Amino acid sequence: MPLFKQTEGERPDPAEVFTPARAVGPEMWARRMYAGHSTPEGLQKRFEQRMGEVGRQIVLHGDTGVGKTSLVQHILDTRKVDYIRVECGQPFDTMIKEALAAAGLTEDKFEIVEETSGQAGVKASLGLLFSGLQRSDTNTETKVSYPVSLPTTARVALSTAGVKVLFLDNFENLRAKDHGKETAVEIAQLMKSFSDTGDVKLVVAGIPEESEALLLLDEATSRRTAEIEVPRMSDEELDEILQNGERLLNIEFDADARAAIIRFSDGFPYYTHLLALHATRKALEDGENRVSSAHFVAALGEIIEDASLSLRRAYANAAETSGEVMVRKSIMTAMARSEKSEMTFREIREAFQQIHPQYDDLKKLNFINVDLGKLVERGILQTRGVKKSKDRAYRFVNPLMRTFVRLKAAQEQYDTQMALPTEPQVAPPPELPMPAQEPPRRTE
Repeated sequence: MPLFKQTEGERPDPAEVFTPARAVGPEMWARRMYAGHSTPEGLQKRFEQRMGEVGRQIVLHGDTGVGKTSLVQHILDTRKVDYIRVECGQPFDTMIKEALAAAGLTEDKFEIVEETSGQAGVKASLGLLFSGLQRSDTNTETKVSYPVSLPTTARVALSTAGVKVLFLDNFENLRAKDHGKETAVEIAQLMKSFSDTGDVKLVVAGIPEESEALLLLDEATSRRTAEIEVPRMSDEELDEILQNGERLLNIEFDADARAAIIRFSDGFPYYTHLLALHATRKALEDGENRVSSAHFVAALGEIIEDASLSLRRAYANAAETSGEVMVRKSIMTAMARSEKSEMTFREIREAFQQIHPQYDDLKKLNFINVDLGKLVERGILQTRGVKKSKDRAYRFVNPLMRTFVRLKAAQEQYDTQMALPTEPQVAPPPELPMPAQEPPRRTE
C-alpha cells in the first residue's frame, strides 16, 4: 500500500516498484530457476517439492541479499498457504509469543486451545508463557517446568489457529546474542516436534555458516530437514527485475544502463533494486522515460548513501581518509575489482600494484600484509588456510561489500574526472567505470 495516494493513471512511485528494503511484491517477482549446476530442476521447483513432503522441515541458506525472504513469501503467498513470519534475534520464548500473537492467539484467547486440540497441559503452558513466568536457565533462580514442552505447545497452538508454516527469518541475528546458542538448540527441538506430526512446517532462513551449524545440533532433526542453498541470481533473472520495472513504470533502461546495473549487482537482487530505484528517479527528475548510464552515474552518491548502514559503517571504519597511499582502502578496491570472490596474498598484491604502479617490484608490496591483518581484525575480511602460507585466501566477510566498494571507487573516479578543467565549460559526463566482466551465470 503506497504511503502517498496516486490518482488513477498516474505513474507509480519508483519506490513502490523497486524495493531494496523489503521483499518484492508479485508483480516484481523474477523467477528463481537457477539453483546451481547440481540442481538442474530449478530453485523454485526444488523448494516447492520439499515443502510438499510430509514431516519435512526446510533450512534455506544463502548470502544476505540473495532473496531468501522473497522466495519463501512469494511461494507461500502464491500457493495461498497460511504462514507466520518471525524475525530471529529475540529469546526463543519471546519469538514464540510473537508468532502466536501474529496468529491471533493472545493472552485472553488461549483458554480455548486445550479444549479444541485435546492436548492436556497446553493451556497451562500457554498461561505460563503469556504470564511471563518463563523458565530460567541460571543457577540463581528457580526453574519452572512447563506442563507440556514449549515446542509442543507452539505446534499445537499454531495448528489450532490454522497456521501451516512458521517462517523464522534471518537466523544469523542470533549469532551475537547471549542467548543465541540456547535459542538455536530450542529451534532445533521445535523442528523435531514439527516433524513428528506434519501439521505445521518450519522454515528457517539464514546465512550459510549459521544455518549449517543449526543442523549439526541434532542428528535426528538433520535427517528430517531439507537444506536448500539460495544462490545469487543469474544475469537473466536480474534482467527480469528490470523488465518488470520497465513495464510497471512505463520506462526503458538503455543497453549501457542495463549492463551497468546487472554487472554492479553481482548477482544480488538487493543491489538491482537499489541501483534501478535511484537511476530511475534521476531519469524521471530530468523528465525522461529512458534511463541511461548517465542517470546511473548521477545517482551514485544517493545509491551509496542509501546502502545498508552496516556496509557504510564498516567501510568508513576500515578505509583511511587521507594519505598518499591509503593502503587499506586500496586493498579493498583491488579485491573488489577482481572477478574472484576469494584471493591469495599474491593475487591481492598484484591487484594492488595495478592501482599503484609506482611499486614496480612486487616484493616491495609485502608491507600490505600488515593492513590485510587490520582488515581482518576490523571484520571486513576473513581468511582461510594456514597462516603465512602462499595458499592462504582472503574474502569479504559480507559479500555485499564487494559491490559497495566498487560503487565507492566508481563515484570517486567520476568525481575526480568531473573536477578536471574542461573545454567547453559544460562537458559530457565521463564513461561509467565498470567492474571487471565476470563469467556469465547460466540459467540451468
